[in-house]
Amino acid sequence: SHGLENFCQFYFSSGHTVGLMHSYVKYNEYMIFFASDLIPGQSWVHLPVTMGYDRFPEKLIEEKKFFLEKVLKDNGFLFFTHDSQMPFDKISCDHLGKYSATSSRPL
Repeated sequence: SHGLENFCQFYFSSGHTVGLMHSYVKYNEYMIFFASDLIPGQSWVHLPVTMGYDRFPEKLIEEKKFFLEKVLKDNGFLFFTHDSQMPFDKISCDHLGKYSATSSRPL
């Protein structure tokens, strides 16, 4: 053991669908957030980007900000459920507060 605690935490959000569950898994030095339909792919990392069928888009933006800040602080990964070209990625936030995925999409 490296002295790091392994765990899985569960969170719920309501912006996309009320009661949407997410898992946040830490294994040794790796952390990954299962974003589910809250952030389904790289294209949706930027805060104001939402989907037309999100139930509560303003709430979704608040929830995205909370989780993106947590993942960024923990130097974790986002797992995207609907991105066949990039299933997971790190994120960054620029000096203007714009979040983005760090890897470029493969051609």
